[in-house]
Parts: sequence; structure tokens; C-alpha cells
Amino acid sequence: MMKKNRMLLLALAALLILTASVGSALAYFTCFTLKGGERPITVKPTTTITEEFDSWTKRVSISNTGAPCFVRATAYIGEDLTITFSGENWRDGGDGYWYYEKILGTNEVTSVWNGHITGIPEEPKDGDSFNVAVTYEYTPVLYREDGTPYADWTKQLTVIE
Repeated sequence: MMKKNRMLLLALAALLILTASVGSALAYFTCFTLKGGERPITVKPTTTITEEFDSWTKRVSISNTGAPCFVRATAYIGEDLTITFSGENWRDGGDGYWYYEKILGTNEVTSVWNGHITGIPEEPKDGDSFNVAVTYEYTPVLYREDGTPYADWTKQLTVIE
């Protein structure tokens, strides 16, 4: 009989210990807290350029895997050659840049920007060469108070680490 009482007391003690910690475990899983304040974050565009050359035409497209942005591009070529640009949704800004008229969203690609080269010598000499250097820039999409998107090409992107 003494053994049974001792076993019963041990079982009750174990049960008491186990149930005493349940309340704090529930409190751990059901409590939450709110934090006040703010910290600005910047998600920057991540762009890549694809260039192809065929039939004296340089074809350029720009893809974006980051935040939406505006894109512009320009190209440089040797003095004796000229390059004429065209492309759907591309417009000449009159400042040496061609601007993609649409916002380049996340995982989107611009339409092709074509640069057709003229002034090529009828009979090129050995060693004649040329290079078409294409550069492009992007800027994040900004919004006016009325919600209209715009590009500020003077704005520099700052990254907070």
C-alpha cells in the first residue's frame, strides 16, 4: 500500500510540474508586440543590356529584374560613320539620349532600339574597324502628388545598408 501511495504522489507531482509550465508556454505563443517608427528602404532597379549586330544595324534591348524604372540610351560611333535610331516606344529626347516612353516594370524588357549604321566605305581596307559604344541609364519611377509618374534624371540612388 505504501508503494502505491508513493507512486501516486510521484505521478501527481509530475502532473503538477507539467501543467504549471503550460500557461507560460501559451503566453509565449500568443503574445506579440508592435514596433513604432520607420526606416526608409530603397529597392533599386536591376537592369541588363542585350546587344546584337547584323546587317549594319545594332539592336539593343534592356531588361529589368528590380524595381520599376525609366530607361534612356545613347550610342557613340566613329567620325566617318553615322547612326540612325528607331524603335517602338523609343523617342529622341533632343539631348543625345533616346528615352523609352514606358515605365520598365519588374521582369520586363524594352522593345528593340535599332541603330542603323551608314557611311560605310564601299571597299573597306584590311584593318578597317569601328565600334558602336552603347550606354544606358535608368532612374527610379517617382510620383507627383496627383499620382502621375515621372523621371528625375538628376536624382542619384542612395542605398542604405
